Amino acid sequence: MSIIEDAIAFEKEGVELYKEMAGHVKNKIAHRMFESLMQQEKDHIHYIQAYVKSKTFQPMKYIPLLEDIKKVFESLKQEERKEKVSNLEGYEYAIKLENKGYNLYKNALAAATNDNDKQFFQFLMDMEQQHYEALANVYRYFAQNDLWLSENESQTWSWMD
Repeated sequence: MSIIEDAIAFEKEGVELYKEMAGHVKNKIAHRMFESLMQQEKDHIHYIQAYVKSKTFQPMKYIPLLEDIKKVFESLKQEERKEKVSNLEGYEYAIKLENKGYNLYKNALAAATNDNDKQFFQFLMDMEQQHYEALANVYRYFAQNDLWLSENESQTWSWMD
């Protein structure tokens, strides 16, 4: 398989995972995060396909995941923010998946031979890094809330405390 085929297969795997996760979680923050991730992975597929046709790097326009989750978080009452989540293993798998994507694009960047390809793969790598950080932060918020707060992780997303 080519790197483009690998990239599209990876993004499709993400769409399926996040669709399944969004369908199973009841917590509103987690639900919105997985819906947003699913949509961004779909957007990545279209972005990759468009790049293949044009071979010209154009940054993809998107709403950062952080902004989307923040809107949901701020709309919730305090007790809703503390709702328990189930299937923390699903979050762990999603974190591993985003790390896999990051490494896929990192390797593609290392192999790229022209500036457009380098910018393209760097952009995708950065997007996967943002997804990884969002998932890891929300996971820690749900799984280890007291520790999360005590370690000042909330400086990154101070609106979550």
